[in-house]
Amino acid sequence: MSIAALTVSQVTRHDDEVHIRPGKHDIPVPPALGTILNTLITDGKPYTGTGTPEHGKWLFPGLLPGQPITPGRLSARLNDIGIPVRAARRAALTGLAAQVPAAVLADALGIHPTTAVTWRTHDAGSDWNRYAAELVP
Repeated sequence: MSIAALTVSQVTRHDDEVHIRPGKHDIPVPPALGTILNTLITDGKPYTGTGTPEHGKWLFPGLLPGQPITPGRLSARLNDIGIPVRAARRAALTGLAAQVPAAVLADALGIHPTTAVTWRTHDAGSDWNRYAAELVP
């Protein structure tokens, strides 16, 4: 699932925490991000495009009525304000892959299990068996 295609209904509040649901499960987000997400939902993003609904289902509405922003355009907008999207995404996913089993990662993010295993073993370096085998001559 692309972040650009998140819907307003995929952002929920549980007690004092904000969660997003990119796959099958709710994932808590840091408080600062939760504040921003709530603001996006309540205030929306004003567009002057003809036919664009005032309050649509997309968290990040696109320029075309009823469509989400494209991933490339969202990336460009974040880069323009100083958020290095590619590096930040990679770091976040690698950190997550190091902390949770590949099956949980795949289920939570809605990605293929093979992709989750690759992230965990190659990117996050959390396959301790492989590491130990490389140390022994």
